[in-house]
Amino acid sequence: MRKIKKGVKGEASQYLTRSNAIRALQVNLQDFRKLCILKGIYPRHPKKKLKGNTKTYFHVKDIKILQHDQLLDKFRAIKAHLKKHKKYLGRKEVKVAENHIRKTPKYSLAPVIKDRYPTFVDALRDLDDALCLVSLFAQLPQHLTLEIKKDDLRTCERLYKDFLLYCTVSQVFTKAFFSIKGVYYRVEIMGVPVTWVQPYKFNQRLPFDIDYKVMGTFTEFYMALLKFINFKLFSDLGLPYPLEEAAFPAAGETYDVERVRALQANARKLFDEHDGADAEEEIDPAFRETPEFQQMRKRLEASKKQRNLLSNAVVLLGRETPAYILQHLILSFGGRFLLQDDLPEDEKAEAKVMKQVTHVCMDRPVPAGTQDKSKEYVQPQYIVDSINNLFLLPTKPYLPGSVSHRSLYPNLPARLTACACPSFAIR
Repeated sequence: MRKIKKGVKGEASQYLTRSNAIRALQVNLQDFRKLCILKGIYPRHPKKKLKGNTKTYFHVKDIKILQHDQLLDKFRAIKAHLKKHKKYLGRKEVKVAENHIRKTPKYSLAPVIKDRYPTFVDALRDLDDALCLVSLFAQLPQHLTLEIKKDDLRTCERLYKDFLLYCTVSQVFTKAFFSIKGVYYRVEIMGVPVTWVQPYKFNQRLPFDIDYKVMGTFTEFYMALLKFINFKLFSDLGLPYPLEEAAFPAAGETYDVERVRALQANARKLFDEHDGADAEEEIDPAFRETPEFQQMRKRLEASKKQRNLLSNAVVLLGRETPAYILQHLILSFGGRFLLQDDLPEDEKAEAKVMKQVTHVCMDRPVPAGTQDKSKEYVQPQYIVDSINNLFLLPTKPYLPGSVSHRSLYPNLPARLTACACPSFAIR
């Protein structure tokens, strides 16, 4: 019998090392990493590693998919275009080179998103990592050496603000948690829980031991994904996207409360029409008696309770409190807020406004003799703990300057166990 060569048949023939894959695609290592990240292709771990344990392996089918992908053709066209640009610069034809670089081919990630996410729910399930990375890049400084572009940072900031606006208008926040890393949010959209962490607004220092090109490729894909998700979510609310600056209900860093509440009322009408009495009549009577239907009804009741948790509260946020965090939570749970800097200078007008305030949120001890007995003085942690437990907690343990709430409520706030962080598996 003819002897079969090693690696020709069996499981060993189904895998390629990274160097062999790059040779098959005829691209460099940087473009190969970018292709794998955009297409969602990751290294595999075969049982028998023919080339040794130190190699990175990819499946043959994944490499064949990349060979026939439009992105590969675009990458080759861009590379050829840049070679011509260098050629013109070598000839010192500066004007020709400038005109040539403006005509650089561009590629779209819309077909990639359609291939990776057949349904919208699939895209929501992969939203955790996208929000973590986009919220991080939204607060990074520009850096030319590390190729962190200003336009990308502004795009991340705008997309992230738009998503937070949708979560506030549709009132889908369910949990929040303050940690050293940042603030953790959890929302529930179309029955899919999404958890992410947003960094605090501090000056960021960029370490040089991180591959920012890989992070930039992830960010490029996640920006396209978040743009697609925002378009679908705002379209369901009957709002055009991208949002016009005049219609955006924010004045600087904080929202206009009345505009947001008007948008919430319109969104609630749409949701009530969709889940109204006519929708219940179409449900099969046999399905109404099942445990699944009873569970759905309990979730609807919990969401109604959630939307009206802070309906009777008007919170005055002090200068030292993180208003850019608390505004989403207060408005999402039916409350109102005022900023200390926005109080009128006239004493009579200020006294009239202060009559509406029920809670004063501070992060410093209350000066002696200035406390108003008709109002509750609390720390920002009080709002988060009340939201996590879906009822208003006693305010005495949360008096500014006090830490007694940690001993009285050892289980508060509930930690978010389903925390997602970006994972860069491509080496």
